Amino acid sequence: GKSPDAAALLDNMLAALGVDRTRRPFNEPALILDLQRLCMICDRKHLCVPAFTARGGGKHYREFCPSTYTLDYMMGRRH
Repeated sequence: GKSPDAAALLDNMLAALGVDRTRRPFNEPALILDLQRLCMICDRKHLCVPAFTARGGGKHYREFCPSTYTLDYMMGRRH
């Protein structure tokens, strides 16, 4: 089947993580485009879709998402 749209996946992920897209740094178009590019080439979409559409709220994204470090940094989380 057709792979999910990268922009929609990213929007679902950010919403599940409670990110406010109107606030910096998440309102920076270049940053969002970079994250979407990673989503487009990611071979783990099959893990992403259920993680961010289920009630889990994306808690386990660190286990599979190639954007983990970027997202955590942007949200002020430390590893």
